[in-house]
Amino acid sequence: MPTNCYVLSSEGIAVIVDPGGGYGKIEAYLNEYGLKAVAVLLTHGHFDHILDAHKWKKAGARILIHEDDASCLYSPEYSLAAMVGLTIPPVREYETFRDGDKLDFDTFSVRVIHTPGHTKGGCCFELEDGTILSGDTLMCETHGRTDFPGGSEEQIVDSIKNKLFTLEGDRMVYPGHGDSTTLNHERRFNPVLYL
Repeated sequence: MPTNCYVLSSEGIAVIVDPGGGYGKIEAYLNEYGLKAVAVLLTHGHFDHILDAHKWKKAGARILIHEDDASCLYSPEYSLAAMVGLTIPPVREYETFRDGDKLDFDTFSVRVIHTPGHTKGGCCFELEDGTILSGDTLMCETHGRTDFPGGSEEQIVDSIKNKLFTLEGDRMVYPGHGDSTTLNHERRFNPVLYL
């Protein structure tokens, strides 16, 4: 299942966002650029975004997730791994964050925007330059599914219209699946406008 993973880096440290697989490829990338993974940030707890979290935990990285999705790290039912017959080693040591938290990683920080709807604990991350990592909340001309447990069409519409679309200016948006987009593009063309 193609899931976008992002590596945020500065001055030798790296934060990995949504490692849904490809541990060896990501590790090779970090080694090539002399980066050390200090943390894993999870936009939400579905299996296709957390699949390799346990490997990064074993490698010494902190695991961070919204408090409302934390149970996904050790429950195959909540992460939907059971639904597709996957077995994922549980992660029981993790840290949680909430809406508005500023997560500091020595040389850069990330602001949490809680955007429930795809899951109860779904979040977007705002980088210092205004870029948005939107997980499965907002994608190019669509939004994340709301028919899984914990999903809500009403909540995801509210999250997009009243949290993301109200951010000032245009922003690059990098979603959990598919191509990147911009806030202005989504403000004009996303079907959520008609919901």
